[in-house]
Amino acid sequence: MRNAIAVEFPGARHRWCKWHVMKKAKESLGAVYSKNGSFRSKFHKLLDDLPTREEFEERWASIVAEYGLENNHFMVRAFEHRQMWAKPYFVDTFCAGMTSTQRSESANHMLKTYIPRAAPMHLFVSQYARLVADREADEGREDHATRQTRNMFSRFSHELFRSAAFSCELGGLDASFLVKLINNVENDMEWRSQFTVRAAEDMTTFTCDCKLFDHVGVPCRHVLKVLVHLGVPEIPSSLVLKRWTIHAKDGTSTDGVTGGNRAGPDLAALHSILYSAAMELVTMGRSSRQAFEVALTFVSKGKAAISSMTVIPPVQEKIDDNRQDQTSNQAVAEGNCDLDKLCAPPRVCSRGRPAQSRLKSPIESPGASTRKRKTTVNRVGNDVFQGAATDDEADIRLGKRKCHLCGEKGHYKSTCGRKSTYTPK
Repeated sequence: MRNAIAVEFPGARHRWCKWHVMKKAKESLGAVYSKNGSFRSKFHKLLDDLPTREEFEERWASIVAEYGLENNHFMVRAFEHRQMWAKPYFVDTFCAGMTSTQRSESANHMLKTYIPRAAPMHLFVSQYARLVADREADEGREDHATRQTRNMFSRFSHELFRSAAFSCELGGLDASFLVKLINNVENDMEWRSQFTVRAAEDMTTFTCDCKLFDHVGVPCRHVLKVLVHLGVPEIPSSLVLKRWTIHAKDGTSTDGVTGGNRAGPDLAALHSILYSAAMELVTMGRSSRQAFEVALTFVSKGKAAISSMTVIPPVQEKIDDNRQDQTSNQAVAEGNCDLDKLCAPPRVCSRGRPAQSRLKSPIESPGASTRKRKTTVNRVGNDVFQGAATDDEADIRLGKRKCHLCGEKGHYKSTCGRKSTYTPK
């Protein structure tokens, strides 16, 4: 996967899913992780904070030495590949706060609140329609209530509240400020006592050492402290990302159409990109009468230009794609093909429910918890000790027959007295 991402998405940043990293930690560390609350709290705090790389390595070494995990395979391997999952190595990459793949966890959580287990298909369809309607209603209510979404406003409020624990003073350089923690008591939530905030000449753009805004897109408590110190009446627009506001869907976030091995994206992707661009034009055009006339003029010119073009119908384009696929399959069979242009074969869905919904780890499989071997307890006086199983119990475990009338082996109660054809194992 790493090699394919580097080739197909050269501008992307590949990282490991935090959920899988924590899952491996629980499986590998065992009782140290599950029963030792102090280790788990320190470990999670280290992963959630945004320290520098040197501070991360120093705190990691301190935790490993404190709990004697120098030879733990998971801790050694995780530290060797820390560039793939630790936050300090991704502070310059905007991730919008996402640390896991989020493939199906959130969808499953929403569906389980509406759809019971073993629900029939008609109930699933009706409840799913209700889920979609409720989500759209909640979104519309939030759009008319505030500028930012509720979750981001809650996080912004937390950062603003934590900024009261700092003091602000001018730094040595021009337009730089030193934000210091007033009282760094033990067990404080802060892991660092001093930060440097740099501002532009016009005091509209701010950068901080913690890199929270660059990584998540939320103004950090240190920048907010500088704004309060300067008496800024309103948060600069450079510190408010559009994706965290109610106007996030007014425009488009796609710079262009980038296809992989195919000649182009499907019709749904084209419709989504064009719809977002058109909605952004509508938002800009309704600001004034002059903007409306300019937008309408461009729309008319675009319609005239598209009408004069020779447009390939979607059906014909699909036929051409099928012919291209047949040609590719024939080239593969003959051995005359370019391996860089090969696509994965179509996946055939079999009838009925699949045998397994997904691959499960050993800790989730039904046979993970094996039964312990039963032993007998021999009592001698007041001493109790565990010993080996008796001969009768061993015969029962091996499946040997024993009669309950005569006590002999080789037949049952119902066949006692008859000629036995049983052959001992």
